[in-house]
Amino acid sequence: MIPLFINIGDQSYLDGVDLSHQEFYERLPGFKPAPKTAAPGPEVFRKVFEQLASEGATEILSIHVSTKLSAIVDIARTAAKETTRLPVTVFDSRQLSLGTGFQVQAAARAAAEGRSLTKILSMLEELVRRIHVFATLTRL
Repeated sequence: MIPLFINIGDQSYLDGVDLSHQEFYERLPGFKPAPKTAAPGPEVFRKVFEQLASEGATEILSIHVSTKLSAIVDIARTAAKETTRLPVTVFDSRQLSLGTGFQVQAAARAAAEGRSLTKILSMLEELVRRIHVFATLTRL
């Protein structure tokens, strides 16, 4: 997992590192203006990809939230092109939050079962068509 930045006013935090999820949600109602997220640069992704190669990875499937909601897929693709030690495939989940998590879990299970990247990508494309996440608000 590569954490995003959460920008709250003039403060910037790494999600889940400098600011716990519990603390974020406890403080969320009081944030004025609303927090914004920012993706780390391609060098952060490249470093993680290289670290995984050093640990024995032979290929990487990097799954991210929708390109319609974040620049993270484009940044990861830039890093993937610059990574030469192993192939990196970047997948746009076309989801946010739980929908992306379902895809990551399914891909991890398929990889553990020995399925090829081609089969995993095909499975993910099928999941994209089937996963729909709905959210409701108790108040605006």
